[in-house]
Amino acid sequence: MSDHANNEWISIGDFMAGIVGVLVLFFVIAILITATAKAEAEEKKKQGVQMIMTSLGDGLQAAGAQGLELLPDQGVMRLKDTSFAKGSACLDDRLVALFQQEIAPIIVANMQKNPNLSLQIEGHTDAIPVNRGSANVSATCALFDDNYTLSAGRAREARKALLSQINDPELIKRVSVVGYGPDRLLNLTDPSSGDNRRVEVRFVFASASESN
Repeated sequence: MSDHANNEWISIGDFMAGIVGVLVLFFVIAILITATAKAEAEEKKKQGVQMIMTSLGDGLQAAGAQGLELLPDQGVMRLKDTSFAKGSACLDDRLVALFQQEIAPIIVANMQKNPNLSLQIEGHTDAIPVNRGSANVSATCALFDDNYTLSAGRAREARKALLSQINDPELIKRVSVVGYGPDRLLNLTDPSSGDNRRVEVRFVFASASESN
């Protein structure tokens, strides 16, 4: 093979290597851009949750609320076991009033301002099976025959107290309920602990792409 032919192959090889190098560079840049965008989106979600937590904290402190706990790092407002009647799904009357007068206005204002904000209200119980269910809604506010239906009933009661102040159908659709029963214990050492019996209102921010 002549030197001229060899030079041609070397030139072609250099050209292809250059193209591959440029493509790799573009690929790395695309990954960095995507990672940066995701990090920025997560930071915006955290900031949104922090703003709600701050607003709720101010409102609850002013009202002297008991039985409620704010967990800003988790984006959660927790209703402790004492928030409900024993062996019942009924939410304490003082907390119903607190939801209607203090909590709901703050949450509604934030949901109206943030179309990507939704609420998931999660019910949890301890690991002790329900001994006696309830078929009397007027007495216990829900029908239940096990921990799952009891936890869902308590979550629904919290949702009902919140939604009594919401008239917008679009906002209502963004408030969901789930009953986990004993599946997500807080105190694994003592499965019967009252810490495990709670309802958690979880504030969830979706990105624009996730909400579409």
